[in-house]
Amino acid sequence: SRCYGSKTASSEFLHESVVPSMHYQKSLPRLPIPKLEDTIRRYLAAQ
Repeated sequence: SRCYGSKTASSEFLHESVVPSMHYQKSLPRLPIPKLEDTIRRYLAAQ
């Protein structure tokens, strides 16, 4: 049985974890930082 109350609905997405948030941070690959010119070009194209 599902309850659609606001408190229940929002709590469905939040849960306690035994693993700290930053636990796997060092094992994640570093993402490249795009060149500023490329970012500006994409931003202006989206306008």
